[in-house]
Amino acid sequence: MTVPCKISSAEMRDAFRLNLTPSFWWKAALGNVRVIIYLVILIAAIVAGTKDPNRMPTRSVGVLIALIILFIALYLMRLHRTLEKNAKTLNESCNSLIIDGQGITAEGTNGSKSFTPWSALHRWREGKLVFTIGDAKSFRAVSKATLGEIQSGELRSLLLSQIR
Repeated sequence: MTVPCKISSAEMRDAFRLNLTPSFWWKAALGNVRVIIYLVILIAAIVAGTKDPNRMPTRSVGVLIALIILFIALYLMRLHRTLEKNAKTLNESCNSLIIDGQGITAEGTNGSKSFTPWSALHRWREGKLVFTIGDAKSFRAVSKATLGEIQSGELRSLLLSQIR
């Protein structure tokens, strides 16, 4: 079965979501340590600045909540931009995937081929938009939009039989 490698940014987000590991959020937090330290300092300053410990100043709390929302939004925008860049890179480097009983062969846009046998693959997932084949760090995404209902069923049964 030959399928094109081209995927949209929405399909890349679905593939990314399917392959999130439990340690992702810890790594994301550690990657943003500076922001977390700023927020802790800001919370400490607000708490220390209150004269009555039972009553928090509403304006300061509002600013704190707005800053937390801003930092989260900036992080999610950066993540979205990274996923779009990854999808664009994948679309430019891969022309098609040949999936058969031996394994997966990726054909590059420059004519090069790379083969991955089924024994090297240990996991596959099915999402709303894509199938992902491989582990969380290195996977191939196959768009369901390019497959029909019958081909999706064939691919699903092939993956079930080859990857245990």
